[in-house]
Amino acid sequence: MLPLDGLRLRDIEQEFMSRRHTFALFNQEGRNIYTDYIQLELSCENTDEVDSWKASFLRAGVYPGKDS
Repeated sequence: MLPLDGLRLRDIEQEFMSRRHTFALFNQEGRNIYTDYIQLELSCENTDEVDSWKASFLRAGVYPGKDS
């Protein structure tokens, strides 16, 4: 189980020639969110899936970071 306290979302730029849309979860206080990981990157095939995931995170209380 991943604790949601202090988590934020950020968009990650697509790599050259990549079709996957990527975003990341990170802790706004700079702490690791999972064992040795500062951020957890998630990717989807299309923007509809990304929007669906982000909406789910918003309902759970995970908001966009200041750099999004």
